[in-house]
Amino acid sequence: MIDALGEPQSVLVLGGSSEIARATVEALPRARLRRVVLAGRQSPALDDAATRLGNAGVPVVEVAAFDATATDTHEAFINEVFDNGDIDIVIL
Repeated sequence: MIDALGEPQSVLVLGGSSEIARATVEALPRARLRRVVLAGRQSPALDDAATRLGNAGVPVVEVAAFDATATDTHEAFINEVFDNGDIDIVIL
């Protein structure tokens, strides 16, 4: 949930191994950022992005399997992500 200061606390990144997406998350105010979900096809690049964000001070970085071409799985995926907590920002 966006806090009283208007800063996001949680972010979902679809295409989580993207360098642009990672740079965008790193540019967010991290003082209150608590959870980042990096979604994408399982790959070393996705794991590397999670490690980098964790090392940058994001308390919880989750990696979630997501295939944008498998549209029949999108609803279940989104429900699962939101079942684990609110998402303030979605980066595509």
